[in-house]
Amino acid sequence: MRVVDSGIVGNGESGATPRARSDCAFTTVSLIDDATLVVCFRRGEGRDYADGLMSTYVSQDLGRTWEAREVDAAGNHLGEPGELRGRSIARLSDGEIVETGLSIDSPQLGQPFVHPETTGLLPMHIVHRRSVDGGRSWGEWKRMDTAASPCSMAVLELADGVLAQPYEC
Repeated sequence: MRVVDSGIVGNGESGATPRARSDCAFTTVSLIDDATLVVCFRRGEGRDYADGLMSTYVSQDLGRTWEAREVDAAGNHLGEPGELRGRSIARLSDGEIVETGLSIDSPQLGQPFVHPETTGLLPMHIVHRRSVDGGRSWGEWKRMDTAASPCSMAVLELADGVLAQPYEC
């Protein structure tokens, strides 16, 4: 491995207050074609603060320049109280893009999803959505029917075209 460049993906713009720029978590990076990188992360005052925003940045020149593609407000992405805490991207062999997210059910945004004393988890779900235009627009989030625990890993496309979703149980 050889480092070819380094720099800053995002500087906390898009309405974030200076304090909301202090913590980035749940970061993933994906290469979706020969030159396009996608970085997803949650930024906020702290890892579990209610001001957290999931952000997506795209580079079409292998990371030399970056464009803010999407910044999610916390809230009802599935029509119920909750928020996304992690996202990752995978490109399928037919060119379609699948995004995986970890949806946490939380009537009070910004709660830690792991209880600090009992280590119990808030209810959570793995969700997916698809894009046919390289991530410029997306379909609706769909919940995966499984008892999921923390996971925002991208789907894997197997040789026969079946999609596999890694997760903890």
